[in-house]
Amino acid sequence: MAEPNITERKYIVASWTTLTIPISTTIEKAKTPYGKKWLSLMRPMRRQQQPDFFHGLWGRVVESPETVWFVTGWKSAESLSAFETSPTAATQFQRLAAISTSPPSTVHVNFTGFWWDRVTSFTGVMDAHFGPVLSPAVRLEIEDLRSLVYFSSPGQTEPKAMNGRGVRGFVQEEEGGEVIMRFIDFWNSEEKEEDFKKNAGVMLDGKSEGVWEHLLRGLGEKGMVKLMERHCAFEHFPTHFFGTEESDLALWE
Repeated sequence: MAEPNITERKYIVASWTTLTIPISTTIEKAKTPYGKKWLSLMRPMRRQQQPDFFHGLWGRVVESPETVWFVTGWKSAESLSAFETSPTAATQFQRLAAISTSPPSTVHVNFTGFWWDRVTSFTGVMDAHFGPVLSPAVRLEIEDLRSLVYFSSPGQTEPKAMNGRGVRGFVQEEEGGEVIMRFIDFWNSEEKEEDFKKNAGVMLDGKSEGVWEHLLRGLGEKGMVKLMERHCAFEHFPTHFFGTEESDLALWE
């Protein structure tokens, strides 16, 4: 029997750039010189400017605050490629490199949903690493593993650990010969994530199993060799900008 074609599914394509920016470089404060420069980097990322651009996020990694993620979402790989080969993208990348203390690193991710809809100040980003060869059928099975949501809700009046169903996607560029599945989960707090992983369960074939343990077991059965968990305090790219492109340019001269 022929294996399913993984390209038949619809994906949101993300460009995910990792930067190193010291805490003393106050990109979070919009009115500081660093903050103004940082905002200017996002000016080209507007739907009216870039065909098929969806949304952008950025944030410092909670566990490693000097690590900053700069993430954009696109309708298709073709629209992302068109942007990345443009002079605008070349200028943006040069400026990203100028503000980072290590060379920027960019990968593409095929996500299964709109990963920016419910981001929180403690959004979980989890990478499951697999061997270098995964068939299309196994990739689909990994995408379909039960996600980290309450399946036996504790009740409408009790806060949930998450505010929505997570999304996931394969990192298109292999790192060190590995295949990586990136999960995004929208935790409301570190404490609620810990409580969820400890206590949330699901009934399978008449038996109870922890949802977190069930996911880890499923990943292990599909050949996972390493798991990396991080969290990010994501911010949305602005949709409107004050000032002019000329004033942005002056910041870099």
